[in-house]
Amino acid sequence: MEKIFVDGFFTIARQHRVCQDYAIAAAEPLPLLALSDGCSSSPDTDIGSRLLVKSAEKVIRSTTPASTSSLPTYQELGSAILANAVAAAECLALRRSALDATLLLAFAHSDAVTVMMYGDGYLAAMRKDGSLEYISVSYNDNMPYYLNYWTDEPRKRQYLAESHNGKEVVSITTYSGQQQETRRADYDAPLVWTFPASDYRLVALCSDGVTAFSSIETGQIAPVNQILEGLLTFKTTAGEFVTRRAKRLLKELDKQNIFPADDLSVAAMLW
Repeated sequence: MEKIFVDGFFTIARQHRVCQDYAIAAAEPLPLLALSDGCSSSPDTDIGSRLLVKSAEKVIRSTTPASTSSLPTYQELGSAILANAVAAAECLALRRSALDATLLLAFAHSDAVTVMMYGDGYLAAMRKDGSLEYISVSYNDNMPYYLNYWTDEPRKRQYLAESHNGKEVVSITTYSGQQQETRRADYDAPLVWTFPASDYRLVALCSDGVTAFSSIETGQIAPVNQILEGLLTFKTTAGEFVTRRAKRLLKELDKQNIFPADDLSVAAMLW
């Protein structure tokens, strides 16, 4: 692949006491994006989201895939990340529920970028012609199947009991131009996408905070596509290009009395 530029950004919502979102972006030795959104009803997920992201960074760097054929599977990668994060949480005497958080990953390999999502959130990809496509992953009743549930049998059973055995609880909606297509999946379906570098020039990950911008005057929710376009329209890729763009967008929205009601995290990879 060509030279890859990466950056990430996260910020707290106005009414929150701690930020439960976290994001990193690293170019070397393996271009990588990782972000996590902690569950607001579980304790210490601001710490847990960071443990998951740092565990993901460690595990992915240790595998460093050189080609598509050598990539770890969704299950293999998730299991390794979770084991690392659980061990770290135990060292800190944290409750297991501190790891109740989503995990979104993107890493470059050979001539493509692969995305894996463990929980809800948004994925955006820009084609070489500048057209933006994005994918929304959501769960019924806003109940993501967290990576943390994989090896916590009591909570896994509880999740299945409360979600009709997890059948078709995931909504995966793809937006491309004026076209929109939604498919359903079971709770444990692998959420994996691969974007050839020859067809695309940008891949970005966002927490569901992109859906939480609203006007304090009218209560109207800002369209997600407008927020995504605002976050991902870069004039330059120098330095902290995602951070600059996100801060600029937040200032522009602030002038319109539009504010995020949820924490926000975004990370992008551009080549």
